Amino acid sequence: MQIENTNWKPMYKTSAILTIIMLIIIPIQIIVFVLTPQPQTTLEWIDLFNTNSVLGLIHMDLLYLINNLILVFIYFSVFITLFKTNRNSITVAFTLGTIGLIAYISSNKAVEMYFLSREFLETSDNIIKSSLIASAKNMLLEWKGTSYVTYYFLGDITLFLISYAMFKSKNFSKITAVWAFISAIFMTIPANFGMIGLIFSLLSLIPWYIFCIYLVIAFLKMSSYNS
Repeated sequence: MQIENTNWKPMYKTSAILTIIMLIIIPIQIIVFVLTPQPQTTLEWIDLFNTNSVLGLIHMDLLYLINNLILVFIYFSVFITLFKTNRNSITVAFTLGTIGLIAYISSNKAVEMYFLSREFLETSDNIIKSSLIASAKNMLLEWKGTSYVTYYFLGDITLFLISYAMFKSKNFSKITAVWAFISAIFMTIPANFGMIGLIFSLLSLIPWYIFCIYLVIAFLKMSSYNS
């Protein structure tokens, strides 16, 4: 693999910009979730999508989906940076992280729920409505089901491996690795595992946010000085 001899400046700059976008998205997500309660039943979800589709998409993690697409670039930039110093750990991390992201993308049903809710609104047939409600319920179960849990655990392992590899790198500060490690600890329990999962998920955002800030600094530095 010709990684070391490639000029990755544009990639680092792109990753820095995308990480900044993620840093903007995260507080928006938090504000929305704090100010507007998430629907608790299938009918409430359908009603939300029909009364405020943007809010429905946000509550169904559309912004989180965007963040995970950004993670593809972050993972790759970290991979090419750490490949020389710790290629085994970072290759495993990149592979597991990518598989996890694919699993999450397949689990998110935000767009499907949008179109299903529109169809529910437009029909007057009670049999069709009952069928649509059943389909919506299945979507909600799939959204936080096996694929989501798989994504969460693989993402957690990925973050632990990245933290380990960063400790041996000169391109990332030790404090960057520490914040990644702390975030990984709080990610050991998936967000859908009851109240404790929700608490751990929220707590993980603090070290993750700081970790991303340090990533931006590192990416910008490497985009300027990497040869």
